[in-house]
Amino acid sequence: MDIYYPFKEKLAQVLSPVLDKDIIIYGYNRSGDFVRWFLEYYYSKKIKAFVDRWEFSPVNTVLHLWAFYYIYGENDTIINVTPYDIPSEFNDTGENWDKTKYRNSQIINLWHMFYTDEDYVPEKDCPGITFYEWAENKYRLDITKTIKRQFIEGDGHGYFPTDFRMIYEGIKQYGVDPVKDSILDIGAGKGSAVFSFIAGGFKKIGAVEYTGNIYNVLIGNLNKAGIKYEEKTGVAPLQCNRILDGTIACYNCDASLMSDELDGYNWFFMFNPFPLEILEKVIGNICSSLERKPRLCHIFYAEPVGHQYILDTGIFTQSMGITAGYSDTSYYSYIYDSTGGEK
Repeated sequence: MDIYYPFKEKLAQVLSPVLDKDIIIYGYNRSGDFVRWFLEYYYSKKIKAFVDRWEFSPVNTVLHLWAFYYIYGENDTIINVTPYDIPSEFNDTGENWDKTKYRNSQIINLWHMFYTDEDYVPEKDCPGITFYEWAENKYRLDITKTIKRQFIEGDGHGYFPTDFRMIYEGIKQYGVDPVKDSILDIGAGKGSAVFSFIAGGFKKIGAVEYTGNIYNVLIGNLNKAGIKYEEKTGVAPLQCNRILDGTIACYNCDASLMSDELDGYNWFFMFNPFPLEILEKVIGNICSSLERKPRLCHIFYAEPVGHQYILDTGIFTQSMGITAGYSDTSYYSYIYDSTGGEK
């Protein structure tokens, strides 16, 4: 089940009728940046300005809400991604909203179209208008909360959700054949990338996570979202190579020990999941899989600290680079293609 689709459709229903307007986003936060991306990605629509009472940025111009006194345009539409009332926020600073030229009919209170007042708890983070946060709220998932490296067992790098937009853009730009293509998420964590793969068009997906308590969260998230999965245990290559459409193959194991299981995939995804010593073993196993079963394979690598090692194999070449131009991420991603085999 693609849980991104209803979120995308709901956001599109609100935004598509105002594409002929000069759009101002009130709220320079994760929500504001996601809505900005959504407008640019799906409609090639640039916003007029970011406005926020509190937030500042060293890289983007963020106007204080007093700017509403002087940036007015008759064609403006203000998309409010916060749970706050803009006129009340404005007046709270000692100013007078009625002395601006804006009419309340020019404001779309987007947050309240996705959430209820019960979802807002003062002094705490409230859910934002991003796919992950919406999914967490609707299905009671655990996706966005990070886990630092010192709090996990083994050599993993902890857990940080991969930015949905980066995965979605890369997959859509590269192109996915839902019949032929299958992807294994190596270091799947709580499953943020898995939900992104489904949204991007993959039907055959595997997820391997070593840390037991994080793996349990992954399984819990799939259950809550109503996504079918099959847990792969023991050493049974024939069983492990059987990947069902729409059913996530879940492995709670050491990725560096996977061998024949890799033969069932032609895409491999990683978000800097472990130290280079383990990465070398995993890449070596993927290369061995290509020797056993020649095919065209791809590695989708977010924050590719092992970039040079992959190139040094002589089997993979970089085919795409994705720069994360989002306000809350600061890493590159590369896609590599194997040099031989049949697609």
